[in-house]
Amino acid sequence: NQPGKCSRSFVLYDRFLVDWRQSFLQIARHLGVVWPEYSSESTEKVDQFLSLELWRERSTPEELGDHPDVTSLALAVFKIFSEIAAHGERDSLTKELDRIRAKFDESCDVFGVALLPEELSGEQLRTALQQQTTEVAALRRTVGLLAREKQDLQDLDDELRSALTRLEIEVTSLAQQLQGMVSSTSWKVSALV
Repeated sequence: NQPGKCSRSFVLYDRFLVDWRQSFLQIARHLGVVWPEYSSESTEKVDQFLSLELWRERSTPEELGDHPDVTSLALAVFKIFSEIAAHGERDSLTKELDRIRAKFDESCDVFGVALLPEELSGEQLRTALQQQTTEVAALRRTVGLLAREKQDLQDLDDELRSALTRLEIEVTSLAQQLQGMVSSTSWKVSALV
């Protein structure tokens, strides 16, 4: 290791899934670390979890090279990392990674300025979305309150209609009693005497 450089280790994912113990030994050797002893329970759990079925995105370097969404820089980095994982780190590979990083940084500088309005627009959209989300939540609370008030008013309306029906029945009964009294001659006779 050179002063100021971080220790690192590259492991191929498919090899890690097939033989994680060997991958851990390789990592320990590259980084100069000593792993704690594995318990039989922990190794059994790792063995049960890791399988090639976890490797969902499988592509050969040729397939990656033919894919329209994979840039030449990404493909170059993939090939270098695969080479380092298989055969170890060499100065020529590190220099090539540094060259790719510089090219990437240069592209970021060029396209970063061009993308700034979109980033600002994106931030404005996120702010607007947050405001609208807050407004929608407030409106939902208001709708909930209005729905409860509507139910209370409907309950009151039902009570008033029921009371009105009782009053109508009582008025009809009183009117019938009054009509009966008016029609009755017995009170007219007793009034004269």
